[in-house]
Amino acid sequence: RVLLSLADKVGADARRHGKKGTTVQITLKYADFSCITRQSSIPATYLTKDISAAGAALLKKNWTSRPVRLIGISVSGFGDDAPQQLSFFVSEKTVDSTREEHIEKTVDGIRQRFGNKTIKRASLLDGEKAKDKP
Repeated sequence: RVLLSLADKVGADARRHGKKGTTVQITLKYADFSCITRQSSIPATYLTKDISAAGAALLKKNWTSRPVRLIGISVSGFGDDAPQQLSFFVSEKTVDSTREEHIEKTVDGIRQRFGNKTIKRASLLDGEKAKDKP
């Protein structure tokens, strides 16, 4: 949940600036203050689900079950917005990606107008609900 929440913030910042990144990086600081960073390349995106999935894959591959005191995720490799090859055929992935971009931009607009706590991903609600209980 923490990684998804962080990816949501990173994705919102990237969308606000209109930049799609090609590199996702996670940082893990352990209880003994040792720190590692790992990164992977992905197709250019600013979608939360893509950033979160890449970060989760990196975490799964590199976490050794040691207690973690800090976790971070970032996106880089924004480049110069090079053109992308288009296909003659519209694929499910293209339609889903366009739909997801529209949804995330709409959510960003709602958050900007009414505040960050007005709309959240359902997978993040369980943690919030537990915090609200006495």
